[in-house]
Amino acid sequence: MIIDFSSRSPETHRYSLVRPKLLRKRAGGDELVCERYQRWRYQHWLPFGNIKHLKEIEMYHFYLAQPDNLCHSNRDPLYINPFYFPFYRLSPCTFPTALLASKTKFLHVALTVPDVIRYLEDGHCSSCYGKHVVGSEIVPGTSRRWARFSQLLGVSITVFPPGLFICPLCVGLEHAWESIDAWKSHNLTGKKYNVARKEYNSWLLDRLESLGYERPGLEDLPDSIE
Repeated sequence: MIIDFSSRSPETHRYSLVRPKLLRKRAGGDELVCERYQRWRYQHWLPFGNIKHLKEIEMYHFYLAQPDNLCHSNRDPLYINPFYFPFYRLSPCTFPTALLASKTKFLHVALTVPDVIRYLEDGHCSSCYGKHVVGSEIVPGTSRRWARFSQLLGVSITVFPPGLFICPLCVGLEHAWESIDAWKSHNLTGKKYNVARKEYNSWLLDRLESLGYERPGLEDLPDSIE
């Protein structure tokens, strides 16, 4: 869960990862006591922004949703829950339960990997280096970068077409697939490549902006031909 003390300028807020522990009765009103996490690295675990495979995304999502489980019975036993151990926790924090009825959201649930990267790891993403876009308009996808993209999608694709796509790690898998489908719909219509490319890139930038990300300048991307 993410703590958010204001409804204005969410990008400038300070966020913490917390887990509810108990409900405490007080004369002045009940309080929700939460444990706050300092870090979440343990053994094979890396920062969320360093995830390299789809199976890791799935495991991180599982433990975000079920922090009380030490391990996942159907996953690699080496990946023990990084939120399970108390020595990664800071002092408890408390919130009046009356705040839960407030119109201002301050406690967020159902977190995803992109949420943690964006709000708790300062947007650091080793897949797109904070650009929210991966790919290349210069060469087809045969490089290590494209291999990483393929691993995050969980598919085996040896060659990607030249193009720019939404980052599956820091923006989300569903949005990455959405951009792939949009690329296909723009480029498989018989239009000239440059026309289709410009129309698709315009859609890409609009979509990122609609998701709440800063609109990137294509001219600043190293693999754009703008």
